[in-house]
Amino acid sequence: MIEKILQKEQLNRDDIVSLLELADFSPVYQAADRVRAEYVGDVVHLRAIIEFSNVCKRQCKYCGLNRENKSLPRFRMRHEEILETAAQAVKAGYRTIVLQSGEDDYFTAKRLGEIISAIKKLPNPPAVTISCGERSRADFAYFKTKGADRYLLKHETADAALYDRLHPCGTLRERVDCLKTICGLGYETGSGFMVGLPGQTLETIAADLLLLKEIPCQMAGIGPFIANPKTLLAGERNGDPELTRRAVAIARLLLPEANLPLTTALSVLSQEDENRSRKASERIRADGPGNVNESKASRPVGQGSGKKSARLEGNRKGKSIQGSAAGQQAGEAGNESEAKTSGRQTDVSKAKRADASRWESAGKLANCDCVKKAGLRLGEDCTPITDDGGNGAPMENPFSFGANVVMKKVTPDQYKAAYEIYPAEFKKTDIFADRQELEQLIKRFHRIPE
Repeated sequence: MIEKILQKEQLNRDDIVSLLELADFSPVYQAADRVRAEYVGDVVHLRAIIEFSNVCKRQCKYCGLNRENKSLPRFRMRHEEILETAAQAVKAGYRTIVLQSGEDDYFTAKRLGEIISAIKKLPNPPAVTISCGERSRADFAYFKTKGADRYLLKHETADAALYDRLHPCGTLRERVDCLKTICGLGYETGSGFMVGLPGQTLETIAADLLLLKEIPCQMAGIGPFIANPKTLLAGERNGDPELTRRAVAIARLLLPEANLPLTTALSVLSQEDENRSRKASERIRADGPGNVNESKASRPVGQGSGKKSARLEGNRKGKSIQGSAAGQQAGEAGNESEAKTSGRQTDVSKAKRADASRWESAGKLANCDCVKKAGLRLGEDCTPITDDGGNGAPMENPFSFGANVVMKKVTPDQYKAAYEIYPAEFKKTDIFADRQELEQLIKRFHRIPE
């Protein structure tokens, strides 16, 4: 069945759902990696992200930047600060600057156009990607005249009803129209979605992937939902990193030439899984291998203790992937999700279980955000963790499921923590040192940083 699906020239929704719910997904990962090697090669593109404003007029229920979050200190970087940060990133070797913000009306087309134009005048001018939400066609066209090369606007979910429940400030139709306008203007167009939203089903994910192809997108950011305690979805379970990687792999099959990044959200949750495995390994060392409780030491990916990490809980009709309604604060975004959504679930735990014993010789994790961002498992000397204590091939290549881009925050420290779409911790920014470290890590996985 898998071979027949993978041999098809065009995958449909049922094909994608069938792949997503496989007990053993490894043939699909292998196919995605072959497609990646054939179409985009071994180069990993490094992008520098400048988050220049966390002011946002929208009310997206999952996002910490939404205008209803009164506890978040708001900031806007000055023109000079943005340009200086971009100049440092270019000197460090970055060839793309990503300008990202909330939907902030202060940054008019003229103001943002001046920033784009100034960056394009730097020595060794980089490509410029804009990620500033929905704008008018006139604005998109103006940014293009000022030198913008790419525009990233995630559609977040292709389920119109779910989109409406999570976005009281807009519609899916408006979002898709913006994306098609961007594409029509000649931008390299990027979109993407979250895996594990309350009310999402495998059919929804399949529709998300097919929408990327329909637009069509040259970039796609796919990451797990992470519940922000300062939003209406506080307390919801996080998206499953394994299911997210599966979605990225299928995206590679659908969009062979696309740029597919390792998202920060995926790395944050992967890091939580690693920390749980490390703690399980510590229990093994303390109690002896004979005393390990399998249910604790070998939890399925996405089934941690403590936090409500998302998991797929069976193969039942009529349930969302999360399988739970949102808390009372989430209102209709959660309460209607179980009643109105239909689709299949699957138990991804059969495909990948955390093997606690592999941490026996691992040492401490390197606690740096570029490592988390790349989803790398490292020992205390920053070497990839391996089966034989660090001297052999890496245990797990974070680029093996089709990704070929790493996005690196270069936002100045005084602003970085306040750009809180979801909770995350990052070390102090050192643009040059972080770039060099990331290049070395990528090379250890037999990829070429660019």
